Amino acid sequence: MHKQKLGSWKILPAELSEYSGVKISKSEKYWENGIQASVPTTLLGAMVDSGILPDPREGDNFLKLPGVPERKVLDRFALEEMPDTSPFNIPRWWVTSFPYFKDKQRRGRRNCTLEIKGINYCGEVWLNGQLVSDKEHLTGTYRNFSFDVSEKILKESNTLAVKVFPPKRNSLAFSFVDWHPMPPDKCTGLWRDVNLLWYDDLRISDLFVQSKFNGGYSKADTSVNLEITNSGDKPLDINFEISSRYFSVQGQTVVHPGRNTLRLDSTAYPELLVESPALWWPYQLGDPELVEISASIRAGSSLYDRVTVKHGFREVSSYINSSGDRQFVINGIDLLVRGGAWAPDMLLKNSVRKDEIDIAYIKDMGLNAIRFEANFGSDNLWDLCDREGILILAGWTCDSFWEEYKSWTERTKATANESLKSLLRRFRNHASFAAWLYGSDLIAPPEVEMMYLETLKRETPGLVPIASAGKYTSEISGKTGVKMTGPYSYVPPVYWYLEDMPGFAGGFNTETGPDAAIPPYESLVRMIPEDKLQTGSPSWVLHTGLRQFRGTEVTEKALERRYGSTHSMEEFSKKAQVLSYEAWRGMFEAAARYRGRSTGIIGWMLSNSWPSLIWHLYDSNLYPTGGYYGTKQACSPVHILLDYREYSLYGANNTLKNMDGVKVEAEIYSINKATRLELKWSDAFYKDLPANSTVNIVNLPEFDGSGDIYFLFLVLKQDNRIMDRNTYWLAKETDVMTDNHIQFGTTEVAEYNDFSALDNLPLINLEADCENPAKGTYTFLIKNNSGTLAFFVEFRIRIKGGFQILPVLWTDNFISLRPGEVVIVSGTIPFPPENTSSLVGEIAGYNVNTLSINL
Repeated sequence: MHKQKLGSWKILPAELSEYSGVKISKSEKYWENGIQASVPTTLLGAMVDSGILPDPREGDNFLKLPGVPERKVLDRFALEEMPDTSPFNIPRWWVTSFPYFKDKQRRGRRNCTLEIKGINYCGEVWLNGQLVSDKEHLTGTYRNFSFDVSEKILKESNTLAVKVFPPKRNSLAFSFVDWHPMPPDKCTGLWRDVNLLWYDDLRISDLFVQSKFNGGYSKADTSVNLEITNSGDKPLDINFEISSRYFSVQGQTVVHPGRNTLRLDSTAYPELLVESPALWWPYQLGDPELVEISASIRAGSSLYDRVTVKHGFREVSSYINSSGDRQFVINGIDLLVRGGAWAPDMLLKNSVRKDEIDIAYIKDMGLNAIRFEANFGSDNLWDLCDREGILILAGWTCDSFWEEYKSWTERTKATANESLKSLLRRFRNHASFAAWLYGSDLIAPPEVEMMYLETLKRETPGLVPIASAGKYTSEISGKTGVKMTGPYSYVPPVYWYLEDMPGFAGGFNTETGPDAAIPPYESLVRMIPEDKLQTGSPSWVLHTGLRQFRGTEVTEKALERRYGSTHSMEEFSKKAQVLSYEAWRGMFEAAARYRGRSTGIIGWMLSNSWPSLIWHLYDSNLYPTGGYYGTKQACSPVHILLDYREYSLYGANNTLKNMDGVKVEAEIYSINKATRLELKWSDAFYKDLPANSTVNIVNLPEFDGSGDIYFLFLVLKQDNRIMDRNTYWLAKETDVMTDNHIQFGTTEVAEYNDFSALDNLPLINLEADCENPAKGTYTFLIKNNSGTLAFFVEFRIRIKGGFQILPVLWTDNFISLRPGEVVIVSGTIPFPPENTSSLVGEIAGYNVNTLSINL
């Protein structure tokens, strides 16, 4: 079989939308004024690429786009119709041409299947003046469509036209919910590949591999489902072969005209009972082993088709524990799920490099999972999750027609079910695919839930189905075992340790986070015009969320109360990184502290769809926030942490290796307005850290009240090798929460810790050397020879006189050094620029003069 991607298209002017498909698909004379488009793309994306419209992701450009509704409509645009005056509110013809495929290996007649892998929202398809499909059949954003066009193909040039209709308010389409404004075209377009499949009578139309374990993990019972399409008019005798490094199975069968399903298991083919398979593990628990499994079919001596999938031998399951919470299990091991909610590009622009950066950042932070809420990324991103051991929890979106069940018709139900079937078939071979949430904020009515469950059981029997991302009890499936209490705005670190708070670390929270996501200053100036770069300005608010998530007032208030007033946007951003670091670290550390009671937490969010001031660990310009490095600290493979509520230390071992006799060194210093750092207490403790566990180390002594701020320095060692460093800045008293829960679980703070004395720290100079021991890696040795603390020291690499190099994966960042302390930090550039001769290393900090080193 030969696959031909149709990537080069034209989108015809709106005034031609009423022209017939016969006209448009028989002659290119109408194409002259079309917009050049590279599919996959949305209509808005193509217009931006062609320079017709400004890029809405830059500055205030979004408001300059035609068809942007008034604010109150924009806030719920997914559930509103496009304005009548919008140029996007009419269908458009998308057209392309292609030659007849010729080769020397032709066997029998030439067949051709047209694949439309993603259309938003529905369309007509015409080929060479003939109708292939009408919009009644070509409907559904997430469906994968295939059409046999063999009889419509010409043996010279061919003309294909697709009339793409935009989504309506009652369409099961995309929604960005309240993350950011919905683009005015609502992502109308051919948003995934359009392909032609050329083959001679026979092709493999689907290959699905499953494996089960019985009584341990030394044997994997493997089964293979093979679908073979025979486009001829008579049965054919074929030979098939299924092979991998573990087995090779051959056989014969008869395939009849149409689609044939062939199931192979160990009952008939004992070779499929695999001895001692290498298991696939999530990140930090082990290697995500994959095996290539191929299927081929022959008739006589001719090879007709061969397809390959990557398979992971693993078992993912879940159970509801004694607390009523869902516990995921991987290969018999209870797993603490720690992840982030991924967001697509606003214009649905997929990038192989961006996929690689996403996964590199996820692993660098120590996360083991990613959640997709009806925006599923590229196939390449899923492949990377398989390869790197990142579990995927996927499902439908909230706050859209996907959950307006009372308004669903029978046709809506059918579209929803076919959409689910298409997605499950697209993803079911991925070892990383762990769970499907077929509800988001709500729970489906029984008839819809039964429909979904039947499809899930038939298509993906090994997948964990969850009725909702919220805490519900279904009359069909019982307790969901998860919650989505928030918070979605700032809360202090102690919040996660308080059992009477909605977002307490216990249970499985499918979406939550302390926000505090103000980007670094260097990124802010790329997001918002300089003359509008003030908190609360219309440009500032535009780049926040919708409805109750509009603006950053909660973060602003917390920053001022905790760290004092600021006098410039640069200072505001600097303090925001400190706020973000301690907030996100506290959230993920609390999950580790309560391991067992805490079974999973998904940070809201991992990334942004456009330049945003809320909900991310790294922004759309790829700048990590303080929250990124706080998360990285909290999710280290082996970690020493502070319980903010009881002021005790815990050791968390996130690996499957026992760590015996680790040494924990702890020191407490006080600092007052005179900025004198005074040692108050120090001790060392030895402890065993069993695999996949969190254990108590020691309770800390009470503070003596002599300082304005206390610093807790922690070092965890094994065999005199530093495994983890962690530093806390603490007040005499803890933060105090109110009983007022706002914005989906965010709780107002009655009393904030006061760290404003940090402003009194004198500016100091650090000493540093840099080595380049390996290509793309730079190692800094930093010395604090001053007589005071070097607080929140940041490392950067940039092109001299230009922006930072991103990404850089640092072994640690935003660290604090005691007087006389020496620390080694390395940064690796996974995608180095072509010219590395003008790179500069920078070391800066809260009270540190910026130091530049030529690399």
